[in-house]
Amino acid sequence: MPRSPFREPYSGPVFSDEGNWSGSLQDGLLDGDYEIDGGMTKGSYAQGRMSGTWQAVDEDGVLRWSGAFVDGLEEGLHEWFTEAGGPAATSGSFSRGSRCGEWLQLGSPETHPPCPNGAEDGPVETYHQNGQVKWTGSYAGGAIDGVWDSYHDNGQLQHRRSYASGVREGMSETYRADGSIEERGSYAGGLRDGVWESYHDNGRLRDQLSYVNGAWNGPSERYDPDGQLVSAGVIGPDGERCGEWVVGAETVTYPPCPNG
Repeated sequence: MPRSPFREPYSGPVFSDEGNWSGSLQDGLLDGDYEIDGGMTKGSYAQGRMSGTWQAVDEDGVLRWSGAFVDGLEEGLHEWFTEAGGPAATSGSFSRGSRCGEWLQLGSPETHPPCPNGAEDGPVETYHQNGQVKWTGSYAGGAIDGVWDSYHDNGQLQHRRSYASGVREGMSETYRADGSIEERGSYAGGLRDGVWESYHDNGRLRDQLSYVNGAWNGPSERYDPDGQLVSAGVIGPDGERCGEWVVGAETVTYPPCPNG
């Protein structure tokens, strides 16, 4: 199914055997139109990769998502709807599978590196209305590439992100307008990977979560603003708690983790 914007991390498009095909195989790869669950998700594949416009509708036939793919990667405007006939709750553009430009995420604005829009190579710098630098970075081969920094309108660093040929790769840091760290972690192949940390406004650690290939998986710890442990344990590959967990002052036992 196409990735969803309603949670982090995002899971990439995967093939499902439950589809109905009016296409063919070319060189062993799917090619043609695809429809799943009576039309709830439909689009086309070209040489085994999602291509052209894809849409998802609910059981009443109401459009819930629409977006385009090029060579298996999201490209251009994507929109998600929560109300029939209403405005998009989440909308924004992709470039080679990475979010770019200004987004509306469930009603809240988000900022991402400016979309290439045909630019091939070289540095980029954009500005807030008050003249402060908003984004700095560079394109390579028509894709977002290298380290990109964004700034609050007061000049403080807001985001530091790393890309490789348009795909999130390596470190990611987010800072508040007062300069304090809000979140840090890393990406591998466009997906969250390894340990991610987030912090309370007072600078104390809030979460220390583990990700594997974009999925929440591994040791997990949460703390309150005073630094007291709220919960600690392991998240299994299915995204559920497993093994022994400390929750407040109690120890709670969940099904054993797959690795024992």
